[in-house]
Amino acid sequence: MIKFLLILIFSFSIYGQSSQKKCIVFDHGGVLRTKNSEKFITFFMDELDIEEPTAQSLYTTFLICKKDYQTDAIFWEALYNQRPSTKDEMSLDTWLIRVEKVKKTSMVEIEGSIQAIERLRTSGHMTAILSNVSEPRADLYRELGYYDGFDVVILSCEVGCEKPHNRIFELFLERVQMSPADCIFIDDKMTNIEAARSIGFEVIHFQSGEQLLSELEERGLITEQ
Repeated sequence: MIKFLLILIFSFSIYGQSSQKKCIVFDHGGVLRTKNSEKFITFFMDELDIEEPTAQSLYTTFLICKKDYQTDAIFWEALYNQRPSTKDEMSLDTWLIRVEKVKKTSMVEIEGSIQAIERLRTSGHMTAILSNVSEPRADLYRELGYYDGFDVVILSCEVGCEKPHNRIFELFLERVQMSPADCIFIDDKMTNIEAARSIGFEVIHFQSGEQLLSELEERGLITEQ
């Protein structure tokens, strides 16, 4: 009998982690990747010959304008027209190509988060994205492959609602055909965490990649390394 119990305990320690598969739902910005604002600020300073405080203020304006294709385009064309005459001549198209390069290199991975996704997939769990994002940004992130490999991707710009409204969580559950108790939602904003919890999701309030890995290990979703 004792031998049987020992075998049972050992088997659970090896296979228990994968016995109940979950869907791990990630926010994108602030959880998987974050903006490197310094790239934009340096770009503004170099291209417009302005001081850092002015460049920082300009970056704040950019964050507002980038939410829509039209305002984003107007913002960058206006900056092109404000370039000092002492700068190298370039066409608007060349300028926009340079801008696109800055956009593509401005997002950096949050250490630990990408590793968490890889380990979750290795353990057999579903991974998903549930993100508030503008259409221009979503297009850019798709081009960069940021959504590749996820089982489900729900974006606010495509479904017409956003977190923390209940509807976007309901749409997600309809898509994955799972109960909220079988999903773990990870976000850096407490308002979104509280909304998901009220519907029945398990939640992890993201603070760092290291903290995320630790919590996933504690819940038995990934093995300790």
